[in-house]
Formats: sequence, structure tokens, C-alpha cells
Amino acid sequence: MQCLPGAFALNGLRENGDTAEFRGISRARVYIVYRCSMNSPPDSLSEALQGWRVAPPANPNFRHHVWQRIGERPETSWLAYLRSHAAGLSLASVIVLGVAAYSGSALAHSQVRADREAIVRTYLVDLDPRIQAVIKP
Repeated sequence: MQCLPGAFALNGLRENGDTAEFRGISRARVYIVYRCSMNSPPDSLSEALQGWRVAPPANPNFRHHVWQRIGERPETSWLAYLRSHAAGLSLASVIVLGVAAYSGSALAHSQVRADREAIVRTYLVDLDPRIQAVIKP
């Protein structure tokens, strides 16, 4: 591709080959436009890339070697798995224990509150049986 610059005139300028002439305007903008033609000589890089071919030698044992490498992976035990994932397992354990502790604490507090109300009700009824009509279980 061959590109040649050409002048394009705006704001009081007109095209005159490669130059632009003023027509009484002190400030004007000139934009350069490149005219391209597709009949350009081929680029040496393009020729080199078009002629470049890769032909790797075929290995008839490729598939066998791949499966052999897969089979050579060391067997990992549960202990090795736990050692390699110790940080994540520790974090999960701490989160589970924290949720269990919070839930247990909330349940215990509600049970203590219910027991305290039952004890107070029983105590007041034992003191004065007339209060039993006012206190509804």
C-alpha cells in the first residue's frame, strides 16, 4: 500500500497541490489527508511471513509419553493433602467453631431467661396465691 500526503483546506483555505493558500483569513486550520492506493509494491516482511512454514517432526510416541507422565504423578495420602491445605482447613475450623459458640451462647441465654421467669413466677405464687390470677404462664 502506497500513501501520499495531500493538503486539505478548511476555514478559508483551498487545496493547491501540496500547499494551501490563504484568502484573507489570519488563522486557519489545515488538515493533512493521506491518499492511499492499493497498487503498492509488496513489503519484504509480508513476503517473509507468507513464505514461513513450520513443520515440526512428528513423534510417534507422543501420546504414550504424555500418559506415562500422568501415571508418574506421586500418589498423595490424606495426611499429605491435609498438610498442603492446612491454612484453609484451619480457617474453616475456626469459622465453624465461632458460629457454633455464638449459637450456643444465644441458646443458653434464652434458656436462662425462660428459667428465671419460671422461678420468679413460682416464687411469687408461693408467697401470695392471689397473684396467680394476675400472672399468666
